[in-house]
Amino acid sequence: MAKKRKATKRKSSGRGRSTKEVAPEHELPGGFWRQVVAVLMIVVAIIAVLTWFKAGGDLLNGIHEGLLSLIGYATYAIPILLVYLAVSIFRSDTNQLPAVVWFASLLILLWLAGAFGVPTIGEANPTG
Repeated sequence: MAKKRKATKRKSSGRGRSTKEVAPEHELPGGFWRQVVAVLMIVVAIIAVLTWFKAGGDLLNGIHEGLLSLIGYATYAIPILLVYLAVSIFRSDTNQLPAVVWFASLLILLWLAGAFGVPTIGEANPTG
């Protein structure tokens, strides 16, 4: 009976064989989507300023009027707050803001709505 040969591995020198090229994998840098959100916040702030001058069209002007009736003159602080938060996102090392900053921003809007509404207590069209 004949002996079985052991399977030997050949080392390929790379000549004559076609190797399949693998496309490099690209990953988005950390914080990319947070930066995209920050840019969108700046765009929304610019559009909100346009609605102050009735240049936003029917839909945006309607949103502005709705916000005026809901939180009063604090509506004018929203673009300033959005730009501040967007710049803070860009300046942060991780492009992320703590949850307490977002919560404090909401509290600032509510406080401004209350502060602007105090002088108009008892009037037909309150501003807060």
